[in-house]
Formats: sequence, structure tokens, C-alpha cells
Amino acid sequence: ALGIPEYFELKILNDKNILKFNNSLMYTEKGINIDNEKTLYFLNNLFRIISDWKEKYIINNTLDSSSWSLVIEYESGKKEEYLGNSCPNNFSAFEDLIKEIIKSTGVI
Repeated sequence: ALGIPEYFELKILNDKNILKFNNSLMYTEKGINIDNEKTLYFLNNLFRIISDWKEKYIINNTLDSSSWSLVIEYESGKKEEYLGNSCPNNFSAFEDLIKEIIKSTGVI
């Protein structure tokens, strides 16, 4: 079963969109070309999911937790960053969206 990757990057360039990720099943060093339709679908859903996220989800004094981060960097240099060792309520929708776009490439 495909789990959420440890690393995921979607780079949107003028002439192509490149997806890179790694997990226990696969590592994509060069990246996979993603068409504009899949990219727009991903972005529309991503921004809907994170629309009410806070920047940080931190629980202090916890020993057993995983950390995560999401960085969106725009061509202008502006960045939006979200991180935590706990998650927003709809984090599973974010994980499912990442799994969906990876599966749509047909590489896994």
C-alpha cells in the first residue's frame, strides 16, 4: 500500500510540471512529468484543504510524534509554511491528495 512519502515536491515550470517524491517503494530523483490537468486538480484541492490551516501545530512535551512540514514557494519568492508535530483536522485529506497524484502517474 502506498503511504505518504517522506519527501514530496511538485515544481511548476513554464513548459512542464515535475513531481518528485520518495518513500519506501520508490525514489524519483529526476522527477516525473505531470500534465497541466493533474497539476491544476492537485493545486485546487490543496488550497481548498489548507485554506483554514494555522502555520504551526505544535504539542509541547510530547515524546512520541512525527513531524511534518509543507512549504509553498511562489515564483515571486513569497513562501507559505505550515508545520507541526500534530496535525490539522483534515490532514488525512492532504495525505490522500498526495497519494492520489502519485498513483495517477502510474509509476506505483
